[in-house]
Amino acid sequence: MRKKLFIYSAIFAVGIFLLNKFASVFYWYSAMPQFDMIMHTLGGIFIAIWGSAILLPALKNTRPIVWTIVLSALVLIVGFLWEVFEFSVQGIMHLETLANIPDSLSDMVCDLFGGVIGSAFVIIKIKSYNRAHAEKLGSE
Repeated sequence: MRKKLFIYSAIFAVGIFLLNKFASVFYWYSAMPQFDMIMHTLGGIFIAIWGSAILLPALKNTRPIVWTIVLSALVLIVGFLWEVFEFSVQGIMHLETLANIPDSLSDMVCDLFGGVIGSAFVIIKIKSYNRAHAEKLGSE
């Protein structure tokens, strides 16, 4: 199951990379002000799936609510670090429009929303995997 979660996260990462590339080429970030929120939500989903692959051994026998809390916390930590990075780049490069408090808060809300969606995806996949694995063992 861990390998599948890494594969899902890799596919998701490639999709986000390609979407970001198109967004840069076609100026979607400036043409669609909410596009950044979509990207943060997708980023939250990615971090939740990737984090679940890493944390699977530690969380394997826990309840779904624990998965959701731990993965959402991980997403919030990564989102916070990203916002710190944005503020740092803004300070170093003397930019005026990269980061501000309201934008950072909305970005982190979108990160969290994506984290919850990613957690739900992981929980569904793990339950499905466990059911299939139990049926396979039962038929032997």
